[in-house]
Amino acid sequence: MWSAHSDVCIMLLLLTLNASRGVMAEDTVHGSWWFYPEERDVPRSNGLEVIGAGFPRTGTLSLHFALNVLGYETYHMSKVDTPAKADLWSSFYDGEVTIEQVAKQVYEENGFTAAVDAPTSTVWDKLAQLYPKAKIILTERNSPEEWFDSTSNTNLIPPFLTKYVLFVFSPFGRSFGRLVRKLWPEALNLTPKDRWVTLEDRNKAIESYKENSVAAVAFGKKHGRDVLLFRVEEGWDPLCKFLSKPVPEVPFPKTNSRHAFQKNLQYQEVAVTVIVIGAVILAIALLRRFFLTRSSEKSHGANNNGKKHK
Repeated sequence: MWSAHSDVCIMLLLLTLNASRGVMAEDTVHGSWWFYPEERDVPRSNGLEVIGAGFPRTGTLSLHFALNVLGYETYHMSKVDTPAKADLWSSFYDGEVTIEQVAKQVYEENGFTAAVDAPTSTVWDKLAQLYPKAKIILTERNSPEEWFDSTSNTNLIPPFLTKYVLFVFSPFGRSFGRLVRKLWPEALNLTPKDRWVTLEDRNKAIESYKENSVAAVAFGKKHGRDVLLFRVEEGWDPLCKFLSKPVPEVPFPKTNSRHAFQKNLQYQEVAVTVIVIGAVILAIALLRRFFLTRSSEKSHGANNNGKKHK
């Protein structure tokens, strides 16, 4: 009986291990794909040529794919795929690592020439000063309210099981959860700086979204920098014109819609649920084995004592 229980638990845990490490997304160009820890074998870059200033859930994943099609090596939140990578960003938010160190270790040493989405978008202005020739792209939704409605139903507020199981018991989850608790308050100017975001933060989040858009435009005017205000529905033309690139013959990537993201969160919740169930079954099996073993030992001891008395 023990062997059967243990085999089932191990199988469940192995089947859901990778599911608990990443988020699946749908992509009209590349099909379904997974965020796996990647081994990069690319030349070191001289720094960023394109910097994304737009908040997550403004089309940043579509832009990530589009920039890759145009020949850039593009950094995105999906590249934060190991505890060490998440911990580096957390150390930055804690003031233990400088932006120069982040730029070197995150972008340059890994060959990235463009960067979008968080955590990059929380420090786009610092990166723009560090890379004075980089072009800045501000991805936007139709309205700040639309942005909040989308992000609050996707990645701004983690689901219960993800927050209290995956972000607690998984080594990667702990590191990534710690980063999320620092990243969003930093991006949205919330206090304290290490906490989960809630729906009560709606007004402050929307205000921060607006302030970020104004800051990007003002930065461009003040420093004479190129800033593109971009909605991914506009497609290739404005993006290619801004970057002086020919328009590709493939469709503009459209990925990570709210519906697709919610489906993926549901999948992740199922994966976490399976892990919890597997852990419970394993615990029951271990306890059962423990008590059966003790019972057997006591029975064996009693039999031995009986034989001695005879």
